[in-house]
Amino acid sequence: MAGIVSFMYSRFCSALRSLRETDGKESVTVMCDELLHKEQYVDEMLETLSGFFAECSRMKLNHLSQTRIASLLRVIGDLEEMSDECYSISRLLERSVRKNCVFESKEIDELIPYVDLVGEFLRLLEERLGRNPTEEQRIRAAELEDNIDKTRRKLQKMGRKRIEAGGNVRTELIFIDLVRRIEKLGDYCFEISEAVAAG
Repeated sequence: MAGIVSFMYSRFCSALRSLRETDGKESVTVMCDELLHKEQYVDEMLETLSGFFAECSRMKLNHLSQTRIASLLRVIGDLEEMSDECYSISRLLERSVRKNCVFESKEIDELIPYVDLVGEFLRLLEERLGRNPTEEQRIRAAELEDNIDKTRRKLQKMGRKRIEAGGNVRTELIFIDLVRRIEKLGDYCFEISEAVAAG
């Protein structure tokens, strides 16, 4: 599931970058269709895995195993939510292109380091799943969460300032919403990291 979420996010990042080189309309539409199928597949995975863990929890298990199952249920639930967010941000990008509220190169340049932070967090999360996290990984997860939060506030403030300066309101509102939704992916990464560390 984490691999699919990472793929979905990577596709979104590629489509965002493509808006700098071309109008990107076709690539964004193709990406949305592709991510819809991936999101539906993750929904199916959640349903199957939840059913499996429900069956496991009916067995006589020790406290440690029960705790582990509860942790895994939380992780797969969060991963499914992340796939929903990836699809949502792809739809936001598609809407901006469709309504001709395309971000300028400067705005895309502001977003790229931010989306890269979340991408790094997703890669770190994939490394940690199924393994005991190292102290270095825990520290890096906390740093990434903090940096993502700080950058979100800065980018949203920049969007509001552009509105106040007479910028395109619809474009800037989409920009601000996109920044907020991307930050939610970072929150899910941190929550899963904490669950993995505790489990």
